[in-house]
Amino acid sequence: MKQERNSSIELLRIIAALGVFIIHYNGTGGFAEAAGHAANHWVLFMLEGLVICAVDLFVMVSGYFMSHRTSVSAIKPIDLMFQTFIFAAIYYFVTVALQTSPLSVRDFVMAAMPANYYVMFYCVLFLIAPFLNRVIENLSDKKFSQMVWLLLFIFSFWPTLFDILQQYKGIAWNGMWTITRSGTSSGQNIVNFVLVYFIGAYLRRRGPRLGVSQSIICLALISFVLGLAQSHAFAFFPPEGDAYIYSVPFSYANPLVILEAYLVLNIFLQINLGEKPIINRVARAAFTMYLLHPYIMRYLDKTTASANVFTMLLYIVGTGVACYIFSIFAWFLYDKTFGKIFADIGAKHPLIISTK
Repeated sequence: MKQERNSSIELLRIIAALGVFIIHYNGTGGFAEAAGHAANHWVLFMLEGLVICAVDLFVMVSGYFMSHRTSVSAIKPIDLMFQTFIFAAIYYFVTVALQTSPLSVRDFVMAAMPANYYVMFYCVLFLIAPFLNRVIENLSDKKFSQMVWLLLFIFSFWPTLFDILQQYKGIAWNGMWTITRSGTSSGQNIVNFVLVYFIGAYLRRRGPRLGVSQSIICLALISFVLGLAQSHAFAFFPPEGDAYIYSVPFSYANPLVILEAYLVLNIFLQINLGEKPIINRVARAAFTMYLLHPYIMRYLDKTTASANVFTMLLYIVGTGVACYIFSIFAWFLYDKTFGKIFADIGAKHPLIISTK
């Protein structure tokens, strides 16, 4: 009998994809445009404080659902890498056609190379997941809990402390970080992905430990603290470009950001929507949304961040939804062409990686 899927988690994937869209809208000009408008600036910081956990959330959901698997097919990460390549290649040819500039093999290779940190780290995580799961399987609840807390201290609390000292006090103790020699790379690293994966697996094994109402209260408080901290940190950087991403409050390795992702997943696990085919179907375009939105983002009008608050929010939400709808069509076309090819290859030659 086919197991029914809880569409609340599929809905969460959609929301997380829109959250990533908001993060990049703010970081590619939204914050800078809103700098001279106190209300807009404040709203964007509070909004980002709520959605900054979106990337960690994607990985945590993977940990929750994959932590019981003893094998994976290497075809899936190959498919994901190819999907990244094909959309990048299409975008390159479209821009060349629109700009009537000559084709260049070098420019094509540079543009189409699937150089996306999230895709790369996720593919690595996917391939090593069975081995991580074997570690989880061999640990008792108590020992697994101890491991998770130890990893949190080593790879989140400790390096974040030195990130704070470097950012606010100008003290850079190279060699004191536990992820890289001189920083956490804002949590954009495989170490953080593995850590968050283990936390998702922990939530699967132990189940929700906090009720929905309590989780919402904690989530609201943490979002406010993160937004407030980032608004203060923003004063340390010129309000232009993407300098904000190097700020501690919005680092994916920040323990508060990781906790925020945990609380969001904890909430949605307790909301049972049953199986809603339309939600499940739409959610399959979440990864495509992640791949396509940076290209679309380049053409959005960031000056709307200096309009009145209502217009600004309407524009962000409207363009985010429109981008997701476009991603649904792009995913559908890919799924019926290259996706079908990879599915057939996977059925015949799955390239299984197993711990059995």
